[in-house]
Amino acid sequence: MPMLTIEGLPSSNTINQLKFEEIEDQIDYELGIKSLKQYLENPVKHSIDDVIYELEKESVLAND
Repeated sequence: MPMLTIEGLPSSNTINQLKFEEIEDQIDYELGIKSLKQYLENPVKHSIDDVIYELEKESVLAND
């Protein structure tokens, strides 16, 4: 039986990588559901200009 590999990794590393990816997927899913619930409770919308402004402001403050 051939070894299960991803990009030439040994099978034990492959299994660990798959577990890690599954955990990441679960976290992403849970954060997505939480974010959707928060949005539905308070559907505040921001323009892209508002988002860029806030990100730039945070960047300037972080560099101080």
